[in-house]
Amino acid sequence: MSRKRAQTDSLELFLDAICNMFGGFIFIMLFVVVSIRATRDAAVERMRQEEGAVSAVELQAMETSLDNLRHRQETLEKNVRDAKRFAEKLNDPEIARVYEETLQKTEELRQTIENNAQAAEELERVKERVKSLDDERRKLEKELDERREEAKVAQENARDAKVARSRQTAAPQMRASFKLEIGVVLKYGRLYFWHKHDGREWLQELNDDDFVAVEETKTEIKTEPKPWAGIDLSAPDVDAALKEAFAKCDKAKEKIVVVVAGDSYEEYSIVRDFLKREGFDIRPITGKPGTNVADRGGTNSKAQ
Repeated sequence: MSRKRAQTDSLELFLDAICNMFGGFIFIMLFVVVSIRATRDAAVERMRQEEGAVSAVELQAMETSLDNLRHRQETLEKNVRDAKRFAEKLNDPEIARVYEETLQKTEELRQTIENNAQAAEELERVKERVKSLDDERRKLEKELDERREEAKVAQENARDAKVARSRQTAAPQMRASFKLEIGVVLKYGRLYFWHKHDGREWLQELNDDDFVAVEETKTEIKTEPKPWAGIDLSAPDVDAALKEAFAKCDKAKEKIVVVVAGDSYEEYSIVRDFLKREGFDIRPITGKPGTNVADRGGTNSKAQ
């Protein structure tokens, strides 16, 4: 009896312990579940609050974007309407003509601008060329002035040398002769023949190629040499010109009478030296201002 009771008490104790453990376990599970639920509700509440705040900001942004899109849509619709009206106007022939003329004028204006640009470039090149030519001209003028100065000095030296040479040259030998006298005149720095020559002999006629008669009387003819005629004694080829002119004279039968005017004393040395080199007899006559020189010539000639 006692043995059975003892087994019964042990089982009860075991069951009691098991029940207590199960109850504690249940209690713990309930506590955990309640705690998890409370924590979840709080987290959900916080998430809802946060979601509500974010949604409000996004909503505002979306509304703003929507307003912008509406405004842009209205602008596009207005542009489309304006484009349609403009396209409708383009169908008008008058507007089309004005449009074509505008395009043509625009093209002409563009071409004019390009031409003006090219003309401006050409003008700049011309200005540079003018400047270059002006500099070259100034340089040439400077060189010309230097050459003129050199020529002036050379002319003065030549004049001095001519005077010195004329002083050193012996006077012409005056000897009696029955040769025919051929008269020449030195005036204006030129040499003139009084009479004409027909290629064979001297004529008793005034050489009107070199002289002009200014007064004629029964006994004489007053003449004046032409300033542009005769032989220029200052020319570079004066010796050749004198040689050709005196080739018609016969040095064996003729004597050269040289009448020297007051403005041609310096040129006399040129003619004198040439005649001496060629072997002519010469007779100089000074033609002072206010005096007349007469050429008696032959029996049928008039005096000059």
